[in-house]
Amino acid sequence: MPKIVDDSQIYLAVIQVISERGYSGATTKQMADAADVSEMTLFRKYGNKAELVKQAIAYIIEETDFSSAAH
Repeated sequence: MPKIVDDSQIYLAVIQVISERGYSGATTKQMADAADVSEMTLFRKYGNKAELVKQAIAYIIEETDFSSAAH
């Protein structure tokens, strides 16, 4: 039975790796390791590094409560 991939876990791991290494310094292998999935899973599910990072940023923005942060 295939492992169920938790998008939020992956997105948080991606943001963590990007924040530590920068976009250019972060690899999909590092992102996969941080999310505890295979690199192939990332490519199959998200296509490429740019799309994965784009979706991770969109997730973080969507989940952030900016109205309470402004007070």
